[in-house]
Amino acid sequence: YIIKLTGTSYTPNNQINFKNSATIIGTANSYITAGTYTGTPFINTDSSLTITFINVTFRDMSVTNLLELAGTNNLQNCNFYNITAATGHNAVIYNTDGTMNLANCNIVDSSAGYGVVSNYKAGTYTGVVMNVDDCTFVRNSASVEPGAINNCGILYVNNSKFINNTAEWWAGAIHTHYNAQTVINNSIFEGNDAGWNGGALYTYSTLKVYNSIFKKNKCHTNIGGGAIGASRWWGGNYDITIENCTFEENENCNTNGNGGAITAMNSGALNVHDSTFINNKAKNGQAIAAFSQAFENITAGIPNLKVYNNYFYNHTQTTSDTVEISGNYTFENNTFTNCYQTNLGTNNVIINPVTLNSNNLILKSNKESLLMSSFSENILKEAPNVIYVDVNSENDPESDTTTGKDWSTAYGTDIGINFALGNIADNGIIYLANGDYVRININDPKNITLIGQSKETLLSFRSDVYGAGAPNATYTFINMTIYHGVTKKGAHYNNYERNMNFINCSIIGDITIEKALSEADQSHVEEYGYGQTYAINFNNCEFKDITTENGVITLYKYGLTNFNNCTFENITADSIVAKTGDYYLDDGIYFKECKFNNCNVKGIVDVPGAADIETYCVIEDCDYDFDANLNVETTDNHNYVNATKLKVVAVETNTSISSSEKGIVTITVKDAEGNPVSNVNVNYTVNGENKTGITDDSGNLKVSDLTGEGEIKAYFEGNENYLKSEGSYKYNFTETTPTPDTNSSTNGTSGNGTSTNTGQTTTNTPKITKKATKITAKKATFKAKKKTKKYTIVLKAGKAAVKKVKVTLKVGKKTYKATTNSKGKATFKITKLNKKGKYTAVIKFKGNKNFKATSKKVKITVKK
Repeated sequence: YIIKLTGTSYTPNNQINFKNSATIIGTANSYITAGTYTGTPFINTDSSLTITFINVTFRDMSVTNLLELAGTNNLQNCNFYNITAATGHNAVIYNTDGTMNLANCNIVDSSAGYGVVSNYKAGTYTGVVMNVDDCTFVRNSASVEPGAINNCGILYVNNSKFINNTAEWWAGAIHTHYNAQTVINNSIFEGNDAGWNGGALYTYSTLKVYNSIFKKNKCHTNIGGGAIGASRWWGGNYDITIENCTFEENENCNTNGNGGAITAMNSGALNVHDSTFINNKAKNGQAIAAFSQAFENITAGIPNLKVYNNYFYNHTQTTSDTVEISGNYTFENNTFTNCYQTNLGTNNVIINPVTLNSNNLILKSNKESLLMSSFSENILKEAPNVIYVDVNSENDPESDTTTGKDWSTAYGTDIGINFALGNIADNGIIYLANGDYVRININDPKNITLIGQSKETLLSFRSDVYGAGAPNATYTFINMTIYHGVTKKGAHYNNYERNMNFINCSIIGDITIEKALSEADQSHVEEYGYGQTYAINFNNCEFKDITTENGVITLYKYGLTNFNNCTFENITADSIVAKTGDYYLDDGIYFKECKFNNCNVKGIVDVPGAADIETYCVIEDCDYDFDANLNVETTDNHNYVNATKLKVVAVETNTSISSSEKGIVTITVKDAEGNPVSNVNVNYTVNGENKTGITDDSGNLKVSDLTGEGEIKAYFEGNENYLKSEGSYKYNFTETTPTPDTNSSTNGTSGNGTSTNTGQTTTNTPKITKKATKITAKKATFKAKKKTKKYTIVLKAGKAAVKKVKVTLKVGKKTYKATTNSKGKATFKITKLNKKGKYTAVIKFKGNKNFKATSKKVKITVKK
């Protein structure tokens, strides 16, 4: 059934109990609001149904639960404003059984007892699965916990925002309960507040967080975790992975609190790596705290920790270590800048350490010059390790009162940064306030780190190695915008030499690398020791809104570029990196785990025709909004490359066990589309005895010679292409041959699958109603001389994008193929359409089990 809300306001005055699958479609002007009924207005208890809400707004309602749904449920582009649910185990949105998908939804100013969104089914941790994509949770509250999502099953959160949510107890945003699991990607948690522990997140189970930001979250008890809190609870141990995340200004507000950003208490596992911590605050463990302590139902145990490859900045507010940990731990290869840290771990780098003097924190670099200046002329002349610079300040950088030791005495005016570069010590740090720093020459023979106040810190510079000395010095730029072009202060430089690191920076404009060195007298280059490869590394950087006729980056001889987890968006250029000239020793171009969105380029990399691409170019595991492949397109002695290794996305699997013949049980592994997963190892147990086998071409593994009663449990551990799954089966071969019977299974990333089916069952396949689709495509005009013509279409079902499906475009006698991205966009590369004229192109989508086929004709004009 399809129900369209064509009016304005709708007021439910009794309960609506779904008996059939239904789709409710709203409009921009329609909404559902409070009526006389205050129970649960929308309920479904039939797990075979599919309920979909599209573009529906709910507002100003007081209910028990608003949506209490089992089955398969989809909430797309829906809004929930000022909804008050009951204060028991209630929620605004309640997934009671099956899978619920929330996409592009807003939940704002709403409240409940245990989370405005709940993912819970009694007796199972795998029976409820929730996907939250591109959603926003703002100013929601819980009278108990958590402020936003209460997860007692399997939860995936992607590209979502959790802003200013609160809970009286645990977890200002998301609570992951015993045996549940939560996976979070590319999301933002800011200003969330927990009365107890875990300002944003709290768990005593599995939690994995990737590429996310935690800022200004707070908690208020000593156990703590200003952003993330974890502990052993009853029989539940935490298992947490934090990768490539940023924690800034989070706080445990308790006077004896632990973990300004993260707390892990008692037995469990915490793995934190490749992340950044900035100015977090707690009495114990300003950034991270891990410890053992008996508490209520929490059994004391030893934390198991891995803290490595992280960056810690400006943890100076209390007299405890930035990372204060105990238990079994690996603590290595971290960098601490302007932090208090006495546990030095293994291979950790401490830059400008903060020390303790009479219970006062002071910078070690400034201590001697401040306390002993009257005794030693040498100390007065000693170069500072830290200098603050503010281009907007009128402080004279040459004045004796302008010390640069803090923002109030920062080097000011346009020339302040030049004085700072000259005065700073080797391995020193320069902090830059927001502002425009233009036409700077950075050639000082020192290792220097420059840290911006925000992306509003604009820096333009050039750096020459030839003739400047100290060729091995490294410059590092963190948290700023690197600008090339023209602003109100004039033209900006764009030539880089030397070794450089760019971390969390925005890059605007094109760049040349090693140009001056490669064009210099090569005999002098070798004679004076400049002949070596210089590495320019970009980590977590964004290149955005750049238009150029050549490459965004032109790389000359003696240059190596590394791009790790970078984003390229709205780029119009011949290529992202254009290599010119010879290669030298370790020269090369490397992209890993980068994203390319709306990039109008011939290729990611342009390599000269004679170069060995496999030796000097790596483009691995990247995301594209076009159909990238491993082909090399050669044009006019240029090789254009988009990928050397495509990213493999593991698909969900289902492991089922059945029997149709006495004494024989069949284990079957299939993917989410029902295709067999063949030739993979499956571990299984027969009445507790461990065995292993390999699936055949049909994805089956037969277990024979079974007698009596017993149980088989099967485990497919997954691999690069497939996610793990498992299943169990209880057999009884004491009597007659069984009729076909399928038992329990679990799929995807689930790790439990505790439910079983001991009797004979009849499997009913639900009828799937295919959704109508529509292609949006516009007429286009191309120039005949353009060899590769890019043409983009959009495929949707209603307002929802149809993702990752193949579409075709036929023009003339040639058919082109492309795959839609997450927004339903597919880009065709038309390569053999060079004759002037008007053409009718036919775009087709063949359909699949979920969507109907569709087609569209468009006009394409080719001009001279």
